[in-house]
Amino acid sequence: MKLFFLKLLWQIMPVALVLILLILLGFVWFYWLKDFWEDGSLKRLIATCLTALVICSCIIVLMGFSTQSKFPFGQKIVAISAEQATVKEQKQLRKKQEEKDKELVSELNSAITIANSQRTLLTEVAVETITKDWLATYRAKINEIADPKVHDEYAKRFDDIETYFYAK
Repeated sequence: MKLFFLKLLWQIMPVALVLILLILLGFVWFYWLKDFWEDGSLKRLIATCLTALVICSCIIVLMGFSTQSKFPFGQKIVAISAEQATVKEQKQLRKKQEEKDKELVSELNSAITIANSQRTLLTEVAVETITKDWLATYRAKINEIADPKVHDEYAKRFDDIETYFYAK
């Protein structure tokens, strides 16, 4: 949300500067340049030049929206947009990782259920199902889990399964 308001600030700032310059130009015309216009040709020229200078300044400020401009408006907006895209991408990656973790936890729970059902069978039959390769497969899945607490919990549970079936 912070990036949104920062980007909005950089988009509004040039427009606000132009409005302030134009309002100041109006006040200057109303109180000071109006008398210049009525006094003579040299003073009219000065009033026209000052007005043109303010209008050119307004145009230059508005051109600051371009990314090639020396003014930072356009460059800042592009940088903030890139940062917003990065944050959005990180959120999507985190969401995908959470979904993958849920899927892995589901598979690990079913493997633990299989191991628990094999405990009641004879030892030779159980060892045929719960092999070293079977344990290695599920340990690889445990290593893919991003959350360290969940990783440690399932690693301990599979250590217990290995101890039960192969400690004898």
